Amino acid sequence: MLQLAVTAAIAYAVSAEAAAPPSSRRAAAPTSSAAREQARTSRLQRRDRHRAEIQATLGPLASDPDLVAEYGMHAWRMARIRRMQQLAAELEKRSLQSLLLGLELDETRRHAEHVLRKRHAGGAVPKPASPKLPPAVSRPAREH
Repeated sequence: MLQLAVTAAIAYAVSAEAAAPPSSRRAAAPTSSAAREQARTSRLQRRDRHRAEIQATLGPLASDPDLVAEYGMHAWRMARIRRMQQLAAELEKRSLQSLLLGLELDETRRHAEHVLRKRHAGGAVPKPASPKLPPAVSRPAREH
């Protein structure tokens, strides 16, 4: 059901965008070679910075094929979700926006759990420490 609603929203947005006059469509990216080179350099720097962050976080596991595939899948899913969020915002579909926000949170949680399981060699995710609560104190009797 969810996939059907999302697919319908995308189809509607694409058909509305195609029917829109050319002046209302998003402007094309700059075509000058200097602008393309600057965008390319910026993208490469961001990519290198992101790879360094992952390497620092995961250490030797960063080259694990399973984790590389997981990061690729996560990036692809998040890109799709964010694009659907953009379309829902443009169409002012509040219920679809909240649904997509839930999907984004679910995907982020799923990814974090997968990475955490991989980081712990045994595959067992450690349970978070529960806060220690003070012992129960009985209430004094109410005086009337």
